[in-house]
Formats: sequence, C-alpha cells, structure tokens
Amino acid sequence: MSTTCVALKIESETFLLFTVDVISVSTGWATAMKNAVSKATGVAKANIYISTTHTHAGVGVNYDWAGHEAEKNAYMEKFYAAAEAAAKDALADLTKADVYAASVETENMAFVRHSADGIVANEMLDLIQLKRADKKDIVLMSFPVHATFMESGNVLSADFPGYARAYVEANYDACVAYF
Repeated sequence: MSTTCVALKIESETFLLFTVDVISVSTGWATAMKNAVSKATGVAKANIYISTTHTHAGVGVNYDWAGHEAEKNAYMEKFYAAAEAAAKDALADLTKADVYAASVETENMAFVRHSADGIVANEMLDLIQLKRADKKDIVLMSFPVHATFMESGNVLSADFPGYARAYVEANYDACVAYF
C-alpha cells in the first residue's frame, strides 16, 4: 500500500491532504491516523483530510482481522509511521504555487450506479494543478466513482487510480498527489 500527502498553506492555516491506496477506512482508523499525524507535525486534526483510492488490491483495514490482531496492529503502526513521514516530507516541500483548476464530464468511462430506468449518469473529473517554479507540479484529481467492468466493451479495472497516476506522472512533469 502507498500513501501520498500534499501540504497546503493558505494564509496562516496549514492543511494536509492524504491519499491512501486502500479500499476504504473506518472513522476510528481515520481518527487514529489524524491523531498520529497531528501529534507528529502540529497540524490541526481538523485540517487533515484522508481520501482512499478504493483500490481492490489494497489491504482491507476495515475488515475483520479476527485471530490476526497482532498482525493488524503491527501493520497499522507501520502505516501511521509512514503517514507521519509523508506529512513531514510534504511540509518540508512547501513552496509557492500557481493554482489552476478544470472539470470535464466523462462519458463511458466508469459509473457509480445504474438507475432504475437503466440510465447511467456520467461523472465529472475535477483536476487542480499546483504549478511550482523549480519543482514538479502537483496534480489533485477528483473522480468520485466506483469503477466497474462495463458490458459495452469498455473494460476498466477498479484499480484505475493507480493507472491514472502512473500515466500522468510518466507523461507530464507532475506528480499525482490526491484523489
């Protein structure tokens, strides 16, 4: 599993945006992560945001680990340490940036749900680019869907965030920091 973090400073407020490659997180898990990161960085818990990519290839931290509590606890401690390190790296990398934003409606890509009358709603892809003078740009992507395999011949894995991140990073001088 990987986690990425971007730090934003707006006036006197600092924010941390995390993306975690897991299917989902519970409120308790998110609270514990925010507590650990806040303690390590001094950033207010209210200013720490966690997004999951909903990858089906990630660890199921929300699921029953009955009989494997020691393994889960060890895993979570490693994860919290990695999140703290990512936050510290992001805070150390703060620099001025120009902000650009765009939205585009997608068609026949991935969908959340089919409606009762068979109509499938298209979704919006939102992008924010933080353009930095002497460093790689940062791209924040928002695509609020649960990708599925489509019967129409458009085959898309439920793990598309990883492929989207890899594509952007391979083809542009940017890193994808948030979904």
